[in-house]
Amino acid sequence: MIARMSRRDGQGRAALRAFFRLADSWSLTAEEQRALLGVSADDLKVWRHGGGSTPEDEILTRIAELLRIFAAINSLLPLRDRAAAWMRKPNKAPLFDHRSALDLMMSDPASNLPQVRRYLEAQLR
Repeated sequence: MIARMSRRDGQGRAALRAFFRLADSWSLTAEEQRALLGVSADDLKVWRHGGGSTPEDEILTRIAELLRIFAAINSLLPLRDRAAAWMRKPNKAPLFDHRSALDLMMSDPASNLPQVRRYLEAQLR
């Protein structure tokens, strides 16, 4: 019998591939990736190599937020190096309180990813 990949599995794998491209673009360490997704080192390693089970909905939601942040940053700062540097640079905006966007997002991804996304999207208006 041939195992069939469900639509959700295919979407989950596509989301993971997009996340790892984003992680490479921002030069995220494995620890930073784990913190942003809220996963174990083993899960991260297996997913990076294309294996494992489909991520849970919460992880897919985090990936979606990160991709929207990536799109907003790259719209605001079209040079990829500048966009990646912005993620690590301390920010004076009240939301960040002199922390970098990456530090803020890693401190509580569930609540801070949407906040960073909304901040960036507001800057686009």
